[in-house]
Amino acid sequence: MAFTQFKRTMREAAQKLDLHPGDLYEDCSYHPVLCLGVNYKTDELWGVSLIDGSYPRCCSLVHCGVRKLSPKQAWLLKARGPSRARVRERIAPDEQWWSAASATGSRIVRRVEPAKVSDRQRKVRA
Repeated sequence: MAFTQFKRTMREAAQKLDLHPGDLYEDCSYHPVLCLGVNYKTDELWGVSLIDGSYPRCCSLVHCGVRKLSPKQAWLLKARGPSRARVRERIAPDEQWWSAASATGSRIVRRVEPAKVSDRQRKVRA
């Protein structure tokens, strides 16, 4: 790839992804990752996995197919695994972090927030 073409590709990746430290993204192993650094000049992206805490999770901005995630998308990816069946089948059984129950669960997550404390629990704590 010629240098000018590489530069153009990186500029397009910067506009498309717009990733910065603190953002969440899905890496090439389908882990939700907290971004710790990005370098659009050298085609590098790295962070910490929200699945197992592995660090550094390094990817190419152009070649790995990373995508930016919302906090809800990151939580669903952690809890249920990849949503596409074809992708789920490619991940070896010993590397699957989600449980079969969570993958087939019908509960819809609309909002991710701390659990609410009931009046009974408040009385016990007091």
